[in-house]
Amino acid sequence: MEPPFPLIIVYKNQMPLIVEAAGELSSAAVIVVLRQQENVAFDRNGEKWSYKLVGSRAISFTSKILAYTFYNPMMEVRAVWTKLGPYPVKELQAVLSHCVDQDDDILTQFIEPEHLKHAIHNAPTFDELYRVLQKYVYQVDAEELERVFPSR
Repeated sequence: MEPPFPLIIVYKNQMPLIVEAAGELSSAAVIVVLRQQENVAFDRNGEKWSYKLVGSRAISFTSKILAYTFYNPMMEVRAVWTKLGPYPVKELQAVLSHCVDQDDDILTQFIEPEHLKHAIHNAPTFDELYRVLQKYVYQVDAEELERVFPSR
């Protein structure tokens, strides 16, 4: 069973990522498969998921060694999903706010942290939170933000 897309995945409890379709999780660097973190995915139906990336082939000893040095090839993977249960929107808001607090000017390169946290706090649904991330982090219209927040 896999979740409905799009998803908001929180990577290492610090970085929210938007995954539009399952195909976006079909390849990964060998080091990512070897050093997987517990990532949590939130779907629009109010369900929380975890996943593990499984390679389409075994990773050779040589590939493992090289992945930790200078050569880190991509490989085909598939995500194996585990449903963790329902979540309230307030939990997703809190997780995203925590990500902003932990941010090193990646999420907030176009908007001040307090403005982004305010937008997150005022987004009452998954779809609104998704739009906030798109607007202020992933599909930014810098000219529009400059008009709205001229101090930046």
